[in-house]
Amino acid sequence: SRSLFWPPASHSAVMGESERNGAKPTGEILWDAAKKEAATPTTSYKKIYKKMKQEYQCSVLKEAVTLDRLQEASLVVFAGPREMFSTDEFKALKDYIAGGGSVLFMLGEGGEAKHQTNINYLLEEFGVSVNSDAVVRTVFHKYHHPKEVFISNGILCQDISRCAWGEPKKLAEKKRDELSIGVAREDDGPEIMQHRGGCDFVYPYGSTLNVQKPAIPILSSGPISYPLNRPVAAAYSK
Repeated sequence: SRSLFWPPASHSAVMGESERNGAKPTGEILWDAAKKEAATPTTSYKKIYKKMKQEYQCSVLKEAVTLDRLQEASLVVFAGPREMFSTDEFKALKDYIAGGGSVLFMLGEGGEAKHQTNINYLLEEFGVSVNSDAVVRTVFHKYHHPKEVFISNGILCQDISRCAWGEPKKLAEKKRDELSIGVAREDDGPEIMQHRGGCDFVYPYGSTLNVQKPAIPILSSGPISYPLNRPVAAAYSK
């Protein structure tokens, strides 16, 4: 299983384009809305939610998290929870991950304190914790607000760059089931930085992470933002 640590709508699977064309969407992506999430499929994620519905069944969870409900989904998304999780909910999430389920956690600047949640209690068991800070851009580029951070050379996982550019997986990479990591440093030359960065991305109003084994960092704040070269996304793969 892979768990990544980085809303008001109908609680039902929505027919996507592929289903209308005769191909039934495969797998279910479950968006949690029971914890007053900061982002929802009907607000911050309209475009990506629309694209997801073309290939997957998409549902919104408004009730308490239970193992039975989680096991129906291929991926569960928590987009900025702003309430506490109960002991039973944490146990359900741990059992779901142990059984091969995938979970995506997202939290903004200020971490747990600002969002009034306790998600670190679960994340720390997998080697990740969200800091109560904010990433800022030290040099102006494209975006006016310093917390709308344009990051180049911040991709630590080469597989992310490969997927972003639509490149096929190499034969040698197909024989292994692990993420390849490359860290960008301040003293790296342009060619190395470009190779390690892969592509640019924007990280708005986000915090940094503490990451240790068994988790691995997959995105960083890069060598120009502050705090510099700090993990901003991580993954745990069972």
